[in-house]
Amino acid sequence: MIKKCHSLKNMMPFNDSMSLFQYSEKVTQTLLGAKGFMSGKINDLSNSALRKKFFSNEFVPENNLAIRSIRVSSKKQEQGGSFAEQHEITNEYIKLEKLKIEKTWEVAETASKHELRKHFHEMIAFIKISQKTSRPIKHLLFSHQSRSNRNKKSARELEELVEMGITLHFARDKRKLNPNSDIGGWMMWLLENMKNESYSNELRQNVMGGIIKVIEAGRYPGTKPPFGLIAVGRRDKRHFILDGDKANYMRAAFEIVSSGQYVQQRMSDGQLKEKLDAMFPQLDKTPGKKKFCELLRDPFYTGEEFDYDGGRYKAGLGVIEPIVDRASFNHVQDILNKRTRGRRLSKAHPYIGLMTCQGRILDDAGNVTEKICGASVTAEQIRKTYRNGTAKSFNYYRCSNQSSKCSQRDKTYMKAVAGRNVSYTQDEIEKIFADIFKSFSFDEVTCQRMKQYLWDEHFEAKSTNTARLSELQARQVQLKQFIETAYEDKLCGKISEELWAENTQRWELEREQILGELRSLNDSTDEYMQRGVQLIELIQHAEIIFKNATPEKKRKMVELVSSNLLLANGNLEYHWRKPFNLLAIKGDLKNWLRRTIPAPG
Repeated sequence: MIKKCHSLKNMMPFNDSMSLFQYSEKVTQTLLGAKGFMSGKINDLSNSALRKKFFSNEFVPENNLAIRSIRVSSKKQEQGGSFAEQHEITNEYIKLEKLKIEKTWEVAETASKHELRKHFHEMIAFIKISQKTSRPIKHLLFSHQSRSNRNKKSARELEELVEMGITLHFARDKRKLNPNSDIGGWMMWLLENMKNESYSNELRQNVMGGIIKVIEAGRYPGTKPPFGLIAVGRRDKRHFILDGDKANYMRAAFEIVSSGQYVQQRMSDGQLKEKLDAMFPQLDKTPGKKKFCELLRDPFYTGEEFDYDGGRYKAGLGVIEPIVDRASFNHVQDILNKRTRGRRLSKAHPYIGLMTCQGRILDDAGNVTEKICGASVTAEQIRKTYRNGTAKSFNYYRCSNQSSKCSQRDKTYMKAVAGRNVSYTQDEIEKIFADIFKSFSFDEVTCQRMKQYLWDEHFEAKSTNTARLSELQARQVQLKQFIETAYEDKLCGKISEELWAENTQRWELEREQILGELRSLNDSTDEYMQRGVQLIELIQHAEIIFKNATPEKKRKMVELVSSNLLLANGNLEYHWRKPFNLLAIKGDLKNWLRRTIPAPG
């Protein structure tokens, strides 16, 4: 301390006329004026990349290269002009956002069944592969969000693209989703997806209501019967008759199996099909071997019953013309059953297919390699018999990898490294899942601030739509007047019928587009925002709700908030689904509030 005072005195000489206080003030002023010492900021990070990374919602894409997705659910929609409508909506948006369309994916496929979305998977793969090229796609454009997906798996695929730095655009909705989107943007994404999935479920229920009525009347609900029969008539008058040589082909198949040749000659299913194909060379196309085996078990050919979605139902009298009588069909089933070795199926487990094994592959010497297992976590039911003669069944989960030596199936490794067995009981799995929901523990004040933030975002978006709403309504009235006036002019002979038809078609198309946009604007109603508020309230108590839920509901909760669940050594790794990553506090409330919600006032 003496040395420091001496150095300061040398820098600022002490005057005997100064008081000690005056001297210290003089030294302080000198030090404050010194460059880089005690001046407001040593490092100015006002516009730094570090500040923008954590405190700015602005996102600057790497380029303007985009893929445009134009999708309809069926060929009927395609013929109705839906493609043209989506092109028109997106063309204006492309100019506004200055996007460069590299490719347009124009397809007709369902969006409710992820596994059946062949073109969607091709598009996602194309975008991902492009990231390793000199022209990576950084924008994916849809006319509106419901054209992008109607199921959780497809939504997650799109969320992964966002995490890779790709912006999702919804032209009609005038919304974007990028890595820096705030909780309001992600909540709208989630709510729209919930709405779209709900719409698909409602549509499916309406369709199934009609199908159930058809089945109750004893009619087959499909239009395409199995090989050998053909549908005639429409709706309630539809029935099925024999289809010439195809019917004879199937009749001969049943006769060969029931006559004894099939068993005596020890025919394989392939040999039986080859024999039938040789008997009917005039048929250009016959069922494949796998399909052929299924057909021999189809009760449709008896004319008395039909199968639909796992159930068997009686057919109305005269609805189906039989190919084989009931006694012969049953005899064929007995023969086929004797050749099939029965296999006992285990009881269904609620968490099958939910997790992936993150264990490491062991080499021949038992050493751990860098290779990840990646097999699914499966389940089985094991029955134990005790000395007193009683028996009890237990459900266990474990890695399904049998082709390679996985560390999670090696008892020695698991005991030494993880201190546990290779199998997990259902209770152990549920305890692991329960840890996911501990991240959502926040107090009532925080809950209220989150809800207020969501409502503020919602009303701000609604206020920007007011002008557009008025503009669309005015144009709607104008188009109605145009159509009515043109019709009167056609009747009076003032314009030709061709000109009237051309103009009316163009105006009607514009009216449909306006109705679509009006529906989109009206969909920003308080109902779905209320669902978002309720979701926040539920998440606040998620830990308790999960604890008291049934296994089926527990699975749904886990799927709702997380994805890519990786299990290894008794620990679970996972990714948060949006927007739950923004709702998870993880014990750091102060930083979480600063990151997600601006302070009040």
